[in-house]
Amino acid sequence: MKKRMQLIPKKASHDRASQESKVTSTPRTMSPVVSLSPSVSTIANEEEPMEVDSNISTESGMSVHSDTPSVDGSVNTSHRKATKVREVKWEGFWTSLQPKNPESLYYKLMKQPGEVESIAIDFMNTYSNDKKTGIILILQLCVDLCGYKKLSVGKVYSFSEQNSKEFVQKMKSELMEEDLKKTGKFVFMKISRFGSVIDRIISEFLGHVVLLSLQSEALFDGIFTRHVLEFINCMSFSLLSCIRVTGVVLVLKFLTAFVDLYAKYFNDVRDKNGNSVETPEDNKKFAVETFIDFLYIIYDQNVLIPDNKCYTLKVKCAQEMCHWIEMFPDIFILKRRCLGRLAQLVLDHNEIVRRSALDTCEALITNEEIQNEMEQRIEMCLKVVSTRIIDTSSNVAVKAVTIFTKAVDKYREYLTETYIQCIVGRMFEKNITLAKAAGKFLAVYLRHQNEDPQQLLLHLVEVAYSKKEYAERVPFFLESCVQCIPELEDWKLFVTTLLNEEVTFQTRVRLLHILNENVRFSLTGKFSKVRQATFEVTELRSDDRLEIVNVVIPVFENLMCQFQTDKTCLKLLVEILSFIKYDSEDRENIQAYYPAIFGLLRELFSVSTDKDLLEVITTTFWYFCEKHYYLAKALIDDIKNKHVVALHADLEQLSPSLDRNLLTRLRGTSMKLSLLFVKFDLTNALQWDDIFQVWDMNSLKALKYLVTCCKWYLVWSLRKFIKSSMGENGVQINRSLYNNCKNFIYGCLEILRYTKDSESFLTFEELCDLYASFEKELQRKRRYSIFFVKIDEINHQEALVNFVAVSVIENTELGLAERQKYLAKLVDIIYLDVIPVEYFAKILRYYHTHYTEFGVIMQQVITQLALSHPALPLVIFHTLAQIYNEILAKNKIVNIRSVESKQLQQLARKFSSLKEIKSRYVLPKMVNMSITFSLKEKQNYQFFYFARHFAKLLDEVGRRDAYNIFAKMVPKEDRNDDVLLIFAATLKQKK
Repeated sequence: MKKRMQLIPKKASHDRASQESKVTSTPRTMSPVVSLSPSVSTIANEEEPMEVDSNISTESGMSVHSDTPSVDGSVNTSHRKATKVREVKWEGFWTSLQPKNPESLYYKLMKQPGEVESIAIDFMNTYSNDKKTGIILILQLCVDLCGYKKLSVGKVYSFSEQNSKEFVQKMKSELMEEDLKKTGKFVFMKISRFGSVIDRIISEFLGHVVLLSLQSEALFDGIFTRHVLEFINCMSFSLLSCIRVTGVVLVLKFLTAFVDLYAKYFNDVRDKNGNSVETPEDNKKFAVETFIDFLYIIYDQNVLIPDNKCYTLKVKCAQEMCHWIEMFPDIFILKRRCLGRLAQLVLDHNEIVRRSALDTCEALITNEEIQNEMEQRIEMCLKVVSTRIIDTSSNVAVKAVTIFTKAVDKYREYLTETYIQCIVGRMFEKNITLAKAAGKFLAVYLRHQNEDPQQLLLHLVEVAYSKKEYAERVPFFLESCVQCIPELEDWKLFVTTLLNEEVTFQTRVRLLHILNENVRFSLTGKFSKVRQATFEVTELRSDDRLEIVNVVIPVFENLMCQFQTDKTCLKLLVEILSFIKYDSEDRENIQAYYPAIFGLLRELFSVSTDKDLLEVITTTFWYFCEKHYYLAKALIDDIKNKHVVALHADLEQLSPSLDRNLLTRLRGTSMKLSLLFVKFDLTNALQWDDIFQVWDMNSLKALKYLVTCCKWYLVWSLRKFIKSSMGENGVQINRSLYNNCKNFIYGCLEILRYTKDSESFLTFEELCDLYASFEKELQRKRRYSIFFVKIDEINHQEALVNFVAVSVIENTELGLAERQKYLAKLVDIIYLDVIPVEYFAKILRYYHTHYTEFGVIMQQVITQLALSHPALPLVIFHTLAQIYNEILAKNKIVNIRSVESKQLQQLARKFSSLKEIKSRYVLPKMVNMSITFSLKEKQNYQFFYFARHFAKLLDEVGRRDAYNIFAKMVPKEDRNDDVLLIFAATLKQKK
């Protein structure tokens, strides 16, 4: 007789690691106690250690979203606490599955879930007294769980013939109930809280039944197991999902119950030399092993069912196998292919299955009692888990990353560089939950390598800048790990490392960038770059600023000296000052540093030519001066004495010869004044004529920042005018400001008409921003709206819109973000009624050709126009008619087969598909305007070809009304014109 596979409980397995070679793996068919169905194939006598099938793809399909909890499907497990079910709530979807027959086990278990043990005892007593009745009762439970409500097992099942196969086949044909056929509802059909409750009840019941059958010897009488196990075996290979899923779930529950029973009552008895010792219980032990073998074969045949409806079955397989492995790790990890099946479940197309399989992987990897066995398969296990680090479901990816985090403690030597880099890459994902999971992994991994805080910080810098694409997204990196690495908020550690000259300069530059981002985050609640999918609000701590101030301010001058040769570093340092801001409540020893720092910034502002650095210094000036008038006065005096005087002197020397050095100085000085103008009122230091009258097309490259100065001069003048009371000079001031505004606006428009270089974009932006600023200032002071100068001349209106059309929309050499920004500014100008709404036609004519780049902006325009009923049809019609007239002017006729006409046809079709155009307010007006335009002149008849797209959308009443208008307007001599007949047929056609 062949030696059988012996199940060694996990506690014993550690004591006999040296005896592993003596354990054989020979699962085989059942002895005569139970006969196997022909549909079940046997497993090879000598199984190889588990491997993943080579034909299993590591790519995940589309995931299924679910926020339902996973099912706890076993009883009496070592790793899960049994939860006593007190009541089953039949609500909503599950109401129709309520039991009806008071005599059935299904009814008793569902109505009295707290009395499962006593129900099991009553059942076994019934079986002892009448085996046929007992068998019918438990088979009826199996049928009831499949969703059948009227089917009586006793009337169909033959106890003497054991016709399980025929009975199960009839269940999907003549015994099929109409309600089940229609709804397909059964207890285990989906993962839910209700399903988990039923799962626990059935697990507990079968656990008691198996235990009681052992105690009463019913387990070995050849009747109970032959009927029950053969029946669920046949169920497990049915072609009907409700029967098959239920059958396999029952197989899993019985298998778990037998594994628990074996572990508790049939521990392997060995002598002092480690040899097995025969006992009187060996026959029973052999029988239980046979049952386990039989049930395991059924499980193995069904765990990978290629049926989407059977996803719940795969979930339960993943959960139950976890318990078997923990009970007998040497068998289920090393001998059977349990982990191989688990690996395939990790790669399943269903999200819930993948997540459940990963839950099992996590439980096994973190279980210290099976570490010896897991270590022999850990490389393969981690390899499979790594395939889910990138997944269509962020929940699955988060779980995979979490498993690697927990593996660091026990299996760090198996974490390859490939795994680490893959996880680090997830720190830059849009999904913040996944990014933070990856950040936690990195924190745990680095802390295992670095006990010294400074070394950990330097390693973080190394990782953050390990790739070029990472360096560009450092804020994402920091957001992912800042909350789990305290060193990132250890300001003293940062300063000490920055001043440590033993650290390379490049590393310190990168560290300064990280310090800048962390200070920004601590004091403003956000980093310089924000993820699109970040919705978390960071709570700011009141003592953060004080901690940063006390560490940074005393060494700020030293830091400036350390990085004085790098303008980017200087900008980062000054930015830190702007985040800190100035507070008069700071301690006296801190206050003492501010004058020197302020003086240092003034000196840096004077000598620097970098716009970004100057802009940050200006912002910091404003924070300093906001609460200290004497600092503001000193700064303004300094500006007058240095920059304004220098600007006047250079402007006086300006001549047609355009000296290069002079132009460079002019550009630098005007740039500084334009930046200061944003925060400070310099209207008393500068005169309007000095900065406006010198505009010259030939020297615009050098004088472009004077355009910005002029804009801010007007904004500050308006603010002062609104605040001051109207006195004797009120009318004069009013007229002067109005004239300056008008001159500035038309001066900008002249630049847009005659120049196409980069300076024109600055001019366009400042013109648009002037209107935006005036709108904001005049929002509640409409009596001063005279200063809001509209552009009335058509030539200038055209110049403004054509600039955007040619230099922005059609200019693909310009960056997309800039193009979108400029187009949005023009849209705002039209919204403010600076130019007529019809000019939207100049934008919407690109709706079909540039939708990819500007579709969002254009769609917003259409949505806004739809809010005003006459506006949308007017603009849409004006767009089409304008293009039609252009084709007509160019070619004298409109050939509908020409390239231009096909483009117009495409645009008309695109407009007609808009939901906004189908409104009962919009569509009739659109068609009526098209009829009027088309019949105005004979050369416009071809426009009906394009108007047809809208006419087709009219309802019956709309078509009748349009036809009446059309018929009245058609000239008698042209009634037989082909184009007119086609359009008339369109209006007569029934919808």
